[in-house]
Amino acid sequence: MRKEKKMRVLAFLAVMFTAAIALGGCSSPTSGQTAKTTVTTTYAYAVDTNSGKVFQIDRSSNTAASSALVTIGQNAAGEIRFCGNTGFVAVGSYNNTVPGLYYFDASSSNPSAALIGTSMSAQYICIVSSSLGYVSVANYSAPSLDGVYSFNPSSPSSGLTQIYQNSSSFPQDIVVGSDGYVYVANSASTLPSSAANSILRIDSSGTVTTIAPTSSGVTGLSTGSYKGSAGVFVAETGGYTAGSIDFIASNATTVTPLISNASRQIFARAAQLDSNTLVATGGYPAKTYLVSLAGTPSATEVSYSGSSFGSSDVDIYNNIAYVPDGAQAVYAFGSSGSPVKISVGSSTERISNVGIGTITAVQ
Repeated sequence: MRKEKKMRVLAFLAVMFTAAIALGGCSSPTSGQTAKTTVTTTYAYAVDTNSGKVFQIDRSSNTAASSALVTIGQNAAGEIRFCGNTGFVAVGSYNNTVPGLYYFDASSSNPSAALIGTSMSAQYICIVSSSLGYVSVANYSAPSLDGVYSFNPSSPSSGLTQIYQNSSSFPQDIVVGSDGYVYVANSASTLPSSAANSILRIDSSGTVTTIAPTSSGVTGLSTGSYKGSAGVFVAETGGYTAGSIDFIASNATTVTPLISNASRQIFARAAQLDSNTLVATGGYPAKTYLVSLAGTPSATEVSYSGSSFGSSDVDIYNNIAYVPDGAQAVYAFGSSGSPVKISVGSSTERISNVGIGTITAVQ
């Protein structure tokens, strides 16, 4: 009897196990189905400033998609930054009806862009975390809106919150240093002497400290390290005649000049490629430089087939720099300075900005 009872129990358990699988209690694909996997891929993205088209670039093959992933539909589209699958694009006010900060889902098969908060002349973006981002706003025709705004990258529809306002400022690039301060490039040349052509350092209470650069035309900021010290690199156009690059060590209130008033070397943006090298770009016509941080810093132009290239943007991933040329290409190169040209879009494109996005998708 005991043996017979044991056999009945085992048979009952077998039936229940089979039923559980049929009801989805265990993950087992049925005939004709394929198990889904999560795939994470890092792409470069290029922005056309004419229409706000965003093109996805395959980094492994250095090829751009033939058609745009999404179109913002505005002129003066600029900086692009990512937080997870969400891309953010800053759109300026030049010849636009609805400038501002836009966002889209890059993992969507057919993404569309939406405006965050109020329409205003968005300039540069800084993503600090999944819950905190900043955007700078500057518009000569509507200075009352100028300043720095915070937003939640995980909840863009929550809108923007102004954390700094000064109708006499013209905020450009923005970063958060390892010391926790928000640094803002102020490129205006007609401000009171206490704020003109300066770096603004904002603490958590909103108190602003003004840091004087080596030369005028402060536009680009980038976090990094110099001689073992963390801080912020500052790119200055020098009025488009003689550029400079400075470094602000953490918690410092003065700059360390790296390259000062360099004739015919214009630096609108700079980013650290590796511990010994910066990539800087800017000017008109624009050029791109590898800046050695070893010994006395110096800048050497990077060219492609003997021709100059560059714009006012650069982004870096895994020691590879991506620089748009303001026309129909992005150039990718490492510390050797041997660029690969990536053609983007058609002859009507004006690729002004690049950004790196790591996208997670279920396939």
